[in-house]
Amino acid sequence: MGFNHLLVPLDGSELAERALPHALRVASPGARIQLLSVVEKNCLSEVAISSAANMSLAKLDKAIDLSAEDIDGIGAEVFSLQKYLKQVAHRLEEKGFKTSVRLMAG
Repeated sequence: MGFNHLLVPLDGSELAERALPHALRVASPGARIQLLSVVEKNCLSEVAISSAANMSLAKLDKAIDLSAEDIDGIGAEVFSLQKYLKQVAHRLEEKGFKTSVRLMAG
């Protein structure tokens, strides 16, 4: 018997992703796993986060390309992280887990 709800912080790095096998080991079958990533807070990141929340992977790809040249590349970073979180969520769902993704500015 394991945990029914886990929060796994990810930043897109290999090191952070090493936490996933450990999380799965302590998770109950069908547990809810919330994936969280945090980006630097500024007005651009907050707008990008709200825009990215419901985008499909294909739309995220387009948004990444379009925002690559914005101020400091904040939009591209946000859209890339959202895409990454959704891809990880999909892999976990294929293993029978319920997932949610959350991208925050802080």
